[in-house]
Amino acid sequence: MSGLRECRLRARQSQAQFALTLGVSIETYRVWDSGRRKAPYAGLLRAREVVGLLVLGADELLSLDDLSQRLGVHVRTLRNAASDGRLKVVLDNKTTFRQLRQFATVAEGFRFRAHEFRRRGSHGEAHAKRCRATVILTPSRH
Repeated sequence: MSGLRECRLRARQSQAQFALTLGVSIETYRVWDSGRRKAPYAGLLRAREVVGLLVLGADELLSLDDLSQRLGVHVRTLRNAASDGRLKVVLDNKTTFRQLRQFATVAEGFRFRAHEFRRRGSHGEAHAKRCRATVILTPSRH
């Protein structure tokens, strides 16, 4: 698996679906997929990561700090998205600085980056707050 087309075929997605998954326009992706223009190295790495996630680890829970590094999105952006319901998070019952720790799956992070990142309501209005968090209880260690 070397090029974007091989990654897309392995993921069994159309050009439009894979472009959306990578967060690029369909026109840009078609030029890369056809070989008329070489894809940037970062785009190729992202495609390989996405295909790897489709095969393994998509349901892995990561802290928002780790997820922000993997997605290339600032952690405060993820926290804001979690608070207004654009990013589905899982809350741990352990706290850090009196705040419940937030986790999200890798697949949910890529969904957020592809569909919700840098998108707001009309005229920049924030989305209505909705609770989309799940609390998991971890056994206490004594």
